[in-house]
Amino acid sequence: MIAAFLLAAVAARPLPFDARVEATRALERARYRFVIGATKPFDELYARKVFVDRVRRMLDEERILQRRFGVVITPEMLDDEYKRIEVMTKDQDQWDAMKAVLGNDRSFIEEVVCRPLLADRLLRVKFGFDQEIHAGPHQQARAARALFLAGEKVPAARRLVLDRAVRGGATTEEMLEQSKKEATGPRETAPRAGKEESLPRPVDSEMARILERELLKAGDVTTILEDRERFSVFRLIELRPDRWIVQAVTFPKIEFDAWFDRERKT
Repeated sequence: MIAAFLLAAVAARPLPFDARVEATRALERARYRFVIGATKPFDELYARKVFVDRVRRMLDEERILQRRFGVVITPEMLDDEYKRIEVMTKDQDQWDAMKAVLGNDRSFIEEVVCRPLLADRLLRVKFGFDQEIHAGPHQQARAARALFLAGEKVPAARRLVLDRAVRGGATTEEMLEQSKKEATGPRETAPRAGKEESLPRPVDSEMARILERELLKAGDVTTILEDRERFSVFRLIELRPDRWIVQAVTFPKIEFDAWFDRERKT
């Protein structure tokens, strides 16, 4: 049953800060009832400050989204987000409980549930592909690509074996993430003599199209490939019927939380 303070909040527009905090807390309490194996009381695990901080962050995300990128969350966007959750939810009982604790009021649900999700997702997307924010790592990728094109050694390069047979299950970002992880460890730009090539890594269809188009002979270099987390460049060492053997270099983008903390202080 919806609490009296939430009933009052439903009618309040714009939604007061304290009411938003209590509504967020009520939502988490409703979700907590579905946590398998939960034994501790909800209030013991979640102090009110947790939700104060959560709401403050959401409001800051929306302000930065508007100030830095000029994006305003509209009623139409909230409506679309509500419909998306309705269709995509994997736990209908939990979703129904969350709506019930907010009085099944569509506009209240959009404000308390949909707005934070939209603010966070839109801000991360805008941040992830902003040329100004990530100018430093992009310049590093450009410099590395210039060295690749000149046939020179790139210190951060890592040898990879990539499967030309497109398979399901591995995405471009997963493959590049693996490359990024290995780049932090001991580097080996060529296999030891007589050592069998490692098993080729699967490549998704998007990446395969790029490599098939840009890596035709030894020494060919890809354009700078970009995803939300990094910039990457590949130089072909050897092309085989079943695999690409390449040198790969990746440069992580600016980390979101560090950037966000700086923006909050601006």
